[in-house]
Amino acid sequence: MIREYNKRLLRNKSQYAVLIEPTYLKKWDWTRNYSLNWDLTSSLRIDYKADVGSYIDELPGSIEKDDPDYKIKRRGLKRRLKTGVARHYIIR
Repeated sequence: MIREYNKRLLRNKSQYAVLIEPTYLKKWDWTRNYSLNWDLTSSLRIDYKADVGSYIDELPGSIEKDDPDYKIKRRGLKRRLKTGVARHYIIR
């Protein structure tokens, strides 16, 4: 599982009070490998191997502990972790 979380806040270099919102870069990839080998009888054998690459859709905005909605965002993130979107599914 590889997760990238980057928050960028640009500096106001003008003489005016300009409201600059931070931007967020979020990327969360999850790669899983499965293998099942099963000898049913002496002449019947099952071999199953699969590779799954998926990404987790994160909520927009920040996820920081000092945020008042942190617990709600964390629950939403856990829910999205269970239902990641598969990019590729390869059976060998």
